[in-house]
Amino acid sequence: MGNNKNNKNNNNNSNNGQSGSNKGSSKSKSNSKSNSNSKSNSTTNSNGNQIGDSLDLIAARLGYIGTIISTIGDGVQTIAAGIALRQLEEQNLAETRAEVDQFRQTENIQQQVDFYINELIQIRKMIK
Repeated sequence: MGNNKNNKNNNNNSNNGQSGSNKGSSKSKSNSKSNSNSKSNSTTNSNGNQIGDSLDLIAARLGYIGTIISTIGDGVQTIAAGIALRQLEEQNLAETRAEVDQFRQTENIQQQVDFYINELIQIRKMIK
């Protein structure tokens, strides 16, 4: 509803030959933010163009905001991919360590079996 008052003021000022941005009163300085919003919502501007200019400005702002959100989303996606890659690398490293440990245990068992076979062979030779 506050924008409706500003729209009426802007329409009255444009009828008096004043543009919305060239107001010299202290009231316009305190309401500069709301005036800029009402200017983009007005149906005409000083050049006589229709709503197209303000719609183009809104579309450009929305496009800019969309690009920012998309860029943030890409950053989050990159971080997620990095975390997933790190987890896969850690999982792969853990599997490799497990395989190495299993190979070492197998080698150790094989050495023990070989030792006991040689002991049995020596005992058999002693018995004969």
